[in-house]
Amino acid sequence: MSQFKLELELGMSPGSLSRIENNQVNPTKETIVSFASFLKLNAVETAKLFNIDLASEVNSIRKSEVYAEKNLRALFSELLTERVIEVLISDLLNQIQAKMNYIGTSFSIVDSDSETIQLKYFSDSFTVRFSKSFIFKKDSFDKLPCSLFQNL
Repeated sequence: MSQFKLELELGMSPGSLSRIENNQVNPTKETIVSFASFLKLNAVETAKLFNIDLASEVNSIRKSEVYAEKNLRALFSELLTERVIEVLISDLLNQIQAKMNYIGTSFSIVDSDSETIQLKYFSDSFTVRFSKSFIFKKDSFDKLPCSLFQNL
């Protein structure tokens, strides 16, 4: 196909492609899109016209995203120390206690690897503080075999 026929097909004035080819004018964005569309070029092929390796750009962006995700995970793991988690869970237990009108709430942790359960967190109320001080034995906070709770 001649340049003239291509110019007609793209709705360009005669000699436009020649002026672009000889660096006399820069093509408009619309001209580039029309040209790529006419040639049925995909995004990667269109980018190659401008010496842009789109695949490398995409891979670079993906690597940056993975790097950022790893850094965020590391940051969150540093921020979520045992004490922060304890405060958050205690706050949630206090909210549950207030909404449900309970006199106290607790949170137990089940360790499936060792098949044990441990009473871990408590809401902050007079009843819970009293219970922890006088009723619970020290070993109440130790890990207990899950089998003790299977028939409940």
